[in-house]
Amino acid sequence: MKIAAIDFETATFDRSSACAIGGVFIDVDEQQNKWTVDPEPFYELIRPPGNEYYDFNIAIHGITPKMTVKEKPFDKVWSKFEERLDGHILIAHNTAFDMYVLRDSAQWYEYKPAEFDFLCTYRLAKETWPSFFSYRLDVLAQELDIELEHHHHAAYDALASALLAAKICEANGTGSLVEAAERHGVPA
Repeated sequence: MKIAAIDFETATFDRSSACAIGGVFIDVDEQQNKWTVDPEPFYELIRPPGNEYYDFNIAIHGITPKMTVKEKPFDKVWSKFEERLDGHILIAHNTAFDMYVLRDSAQWYEYKPAEFDFLCTYRLAKETWPSFFSYRLDVLAQELDIELEHHHHAAYDALASALLAAKICEANGTGSLVEAAERHGVPA
């Protein structure tokens, strides 16, 4: 199984305003429960529509209009990322956000991304550890001893999501994230 963990940051409250993407690629040997992370993560800043930002969003992730004014727009960055997705299941922590950012940003640029399966580590964590107080990525990272160097940096959040997926598999006694999802009735 091959997994690609992704994370987006947005410039405004509009989900078509992606301003950064991070991605981590993992090969999973389900028989030995061995996860091998590709040493070359994907991280790119994205110029959002109009290069418009809200102060609230800047305060969260630290990305500013000055940093993205000369960057490529979403469709050019996603197409580059998509080249590495062949055969990967996409995961994100809170796909309700990240998949909508992908969909809405693609719509804005009239870009049609390839079809792929995806799983949500947020939903899987809620099913795996129902008694936890919070399922925010930074809280789960602290609770489960997952390194998260800089929360709200797309590459670090993607890596933490991948490490969380491995912990979910471990807690469910399987090397397969798909099997863990099936056990809990979480659709791919």
